[in-house]
Amino acid sequence: GSPSVRRMSAYGTPPSPLPPPTRGGGGNDGIRPSALSPQPSALEYDFVVKPGADPKRIKLAFEGAEAIRIAGGDLILTTAGGDVRMRRPFAYQMIGGKRVEIACHYRLHERTATLRLARYDTTKPMVVDPILDFSTYLGGTDDDGSKSVAMDASGAVYVTGHTYGTDFPTTSGAYDTTANGDLDAFIAKLTPTGDALACGTYIGGSDWDHCHAIAVDAGGNAFIAGETFSADFPTTSGASQPTRNGLDGDAFVAKLSANGSSLVFGTYLGGTAWDCIYAAAADGHGNVSLGGYTQSSDWPTTAGAFSAAFGGGSSDAVVATLSANGSSLLSSTFLGGSGDDYAMAIAVDGTGAVAVAGLTSSTGFPTTTGAFSTAYGGGTSDAFAAKLAPDLGALQFSTFLGGSDADAGYGVAVDSSGRVYVAGEARSANFPVTSGAFQTSLLGVSDGFIARLTADGSSLSYSALLGGSQYDSVTGLALNAGDRAAVVGYTFSTDFPITPDAFDTNLATGDLDAFVSVMSSDGTAAAFSTFLGGDGSDTGLAIAASGSSIAAAGNTWSSNFPTTPGSFDPSANGNGEGFAVKLTVEARAPTTQYTINRTGTITELVFLRQYDLKRATDNALLEGKTIIYRVDGTQVGTAVTNSGGDSSLLWTITPGPATRSITTQFAGDALYEPSAAGATLTAQTHATKTFGINRDGKITAYRVFKAWLYRLDNTPVVGKQISFKLDGTHLGSDTTRSTGLAQIGYTIADGSGAGTRTILAEWAGDGGYLPSSGTNTLTVYRASPYIWVMPRTVPSGGVARFYAYFRRLADYQKQAGKTVTFRLDGTWIADVVTGSGADAGIARYNYTTVEPPGDHLIRCEFAGDAWVDAGYGEATLRIY
Repeated sequence: GSPSVRRMSAYGTPPSPLPPPTRGGGGNDGIRPSALSPQPSALEYDFVVKPGADPKRIKLAFEGAEAIRIAGGDLILTTAGGDVRMRRPFAYQMIGGKRVEIACHYRLHERTATLRLARYDTTKPMVVDPILDFSTYLGGTDDDGSKSVAMDASGAVYVTGHTYGTDFPTTSGAYDTTANGDLDAFIAKLTPTGDALACGTYIGGSDWDHCHAIAVDAGGNAFIAGETFSADFPTTSGASQPTRNGLDGDAFVAKLSANGSSLVFGTYLGGTAWDCIYAAAADGHGNVSLGGYTQSSDWPTTAGAFSAAFGGGSSDAVVATLSANGSSLLSSTFLGGSGDDYAMAIAVDGTGAVAVAGLTSSTGFPTTTGAFSTAYGGGTSDAFAAKLAPDLGALQFSTFLGGSDADAGYGVAVDSSGRVYVAGEARSANFPVTSGAFQTSLLGVSDGFIARLTADGSSLSYSALLGGSQYDSVTGLALNAGDRAAVVGYTFSTDFPITPDAFDTNLATGDLDAFVSVMSSDGTAAAFSTFLGGDGSDTGLAIAASGSSIAAAGNTWSSNFPTTPGSFDPSANGNGEGFAVKLTVEARAPTTQYTINRTGTITELVFLRQYDLKRATDNALLEGKTIIYRVDGTQVGTAVTNSGGDSSLLWTITPGPATRSITTQFAGDALYEPSAAGATLTAQTHATKTFGINRDGKITAYRVFKAWLYRLDNTPVVGKQISFKLDGTHLGSDTTRSTGLAQIGYTIADGSGAGTRTILAEWAGDGGYLPSSGTNTLTVYRASPYIWVMPRTVPSGGVARFYAYFRRLADYQKQAGKTVTFRLDGTWIADVVTGSGADAGIARYNYTTVEPPGDHLIRCEFAGDAWVDAGYGEATLRIY
C-alpha cells in the first residue's frame, strides 16, 4: 500500500471483524504521586479506616532495619540485604461515586512511623492504598504509538511500537538514535519507577517498519517483532533470513542487548507475499517463539512441522521459534484452514509447549478430538486457542471459542498448572460463558471476554464477559499474582465495571478510555478494575505482569492523560502518543463462602441464602460485607453479612425456567479477594384444583357463591383471582384469602326461570400455578307472587270494574304479560293478560253483575310459570 495507507493503519489495530475506535477520550481523576527513586525494592500495604476510627492509632514499627528515613515521601528501611521502600501513602474516600484523594504523608518518630492526614469526612470509610507506581507519555512531536510491553526481573518496563517522528526520545549510546524512514519501530526501557528512560532507540530501514510485539529474556535482552517494507531493515551477519523476500512486506525479528547499545541480531522472516509477526514470547532457553499471519504460500516451515502447507483464504496463522542468536529457524508451521486465520498472541509454558490464540474464519480450522469446541460457531470469525508441542510438530489441543457472531482472541497466557487463559472481544450473544462467572450476558455491541481452559483444552474452567452497554474490547492478557487474569483494553461504555479502589471510576469527556482489570482467580469477580484516560481517545493495547506488578501500554490522543509527577514524560508532546503505566495490584487475602439450593414457587417469595464468608487463610468470619445475589447471571439484590458471615435475600421468583443458577458474590475490597458460590434454584409451577359448593334459591334471592383454590397437596393458594361465571356469563372475580377462599354475592336473576344453572369458578393460572376450574349447580326456584285485588261496590245489575295488581313478592317487580283468571264466588268470569308500560302488571275486566244484592268474593288467580309461582288475590264485591 501507499505510505498514506500505511500511516492510517500505523496504530496497528489488529485484524478483526470489529471496527476500531477512531474518536474520543476519557478521564482519570485523583491519580496519586508515587515513589520515584529506582533503587530500593518496594513493600506494599493497605489500611482501611472505618467511619469514626482514629487513623492516628496506625503505627508502623520495624525490626531488623539498620536505619529508617523518609525520602521523596517514601519510607526507606536500610537492611543488611539492601533498602526496602514503603511507598508514599495514598489515601482516598469514595464520595459521590468519585475517588477523592486525602493528602497523606509519613511522620517518623525514631523507629516508629505514623500517618498524618489532611481533613476528611470521618463518617465515611477511608483507604490508604498505594497502587499506581507510575504513568508516563512516551513519544515525540509526531504520531507515536505503543503496541507491546514487557517487564524484566528488576521491574524495568520495556515498550515497543512505532513512531513517525524524528525526535522520539532516545538515550546516549543506544543502538540507533536517529530516524530512518517514514515509520520506524522503537524500543524504550523505563526504569522500575518510571522516572527515567534507561534506553531509547529506533530500529528500522528507509521505508515503513511497524513493531507489534516485545519479549524479554532472563538476561534483559529484548526481542521485538513486527512487519517491514524496508529492503534495508537492519539485519546481522548469520541471520536466519538476511534479505527481504516479499515486496509486499516481510515480518522481522530483532534482539537488542540488555543495555540497548547493540543489535544482537536482526532478521527478516517471510515468503514472497505479505507476512507479519504479531506476538512474541521468550522461552527458558533464550529462544523466542513467534505468532502471526502470512499471505505467503511459501512461508518458511521446518521439517516435522505440524503443517507445511498454506491452508487457503487470504491469510494463514503461523507459529515459529527462532534461536537465541537469530541464526536458525528452529521450528515453523502454518496453522489454519480454508478461510482467514490470524495468530494474535503467544505464550510458552514451563515444558516449552507453545500456546497461541487468535481469530479464524475457517470452518475447517484444525481442532483436536476432545477439545472444548470442534465446530465453528458462526459469524465472520471465531476466536481460537491452541497449544502446540515444543517442536511445533503436533497439536496438544486446539479449539474454537466463539458464538454465532464475530469473536476474536487477542491475548493468551499459561499458568504453572498448564491451564491456558484466552482473552479478546466477543460480539456473540451466545458466546460460551460458565455459570457463576463475573458477567454471563453480552451487554453492548461487543464485550471483552476472559476464559480459562483446562490444561488439556477439553473444557472451560471459567469464561466471563467484561463490558458495559456500548463497545468494549480486551486487547491483552497477562497473569497477575495468584494466577489472576489481568487484562487491558478500551471501552466506550460509561457503565464499564469498575471496582471501588479504581483510581478513576468514570469515563470522562472523550468517547473511549483504556482500562485495566484484574479478575479473581476463579473468574467470578473483578478483583480490580479502573478506567485510564484523558479528554481524547485512549486505547490500552498491551499488558505484562510479574507478581503483583502490572505494566500496561497503549495509545493516547489526550492532552491530559493521567501521568504521575516525576515520571519520565508527564506532558503531551504530539498529536498522538504512546503511554506506559505501571501499577501494583496485590493478591489480597482470599475469601470463601457457600450457598445452598433453594426451591420455591414462581410468583412467590423465596429466601436466597449465603453462608460463612470467611478469610481463607484462617477462617475468620467477615462481617459487614456486601453480597451480590444473581439468578442466571442477573443481579436480583444485595445483602450484608452478619457477625457469622451470613446473609439472606427475600426474592420473588420471576416466571422462567424450572431450574436456574443462584450465585452469591463478594466483589472484594481493599483487604479481601472476591469470592463466589453457586447453587440451584428449583422454580416450581404447581398444579391446582378449584372447587366450590352448590347453591339454591328463588329468583330474586341473594346468594353468595364460594370457591376454594388449592394445590394438589391441599395447600391453600392465596392472593389469586378467581372468576365466577353462571351459564357462561361472567359475574365477577375475587381474590383468594388465607384459606384459599374466594366469593362473590349474586342476586338470582330471572334467566331461564326455575331449574338448574351451572356455576363455574375459574383460575386462569400464572407462572407459578397452573390453571384449574370447578363447577357447581345453582338450583333456581320460582319467585313468590303478590296479587292485590281492588274491592268494588255496585248497584244490582251494574257494571263492576275488576282491577288487580300483579307483582313479585320479594322485589315488587310488576309482572307484565301474565295471564290471570278472574272468578266471582268461584265461578270463572274471564282470563286477562296483565298490561305493560304504564299499565305494567295491571289486569282489568268490566263485568255486568247478575248476582243478587249482598257481598260476593272476587278472586284473581295466576296458575304459575317458569319464573313466578302460582298464587291469587281476593277482594269483596258488594251489590246493593
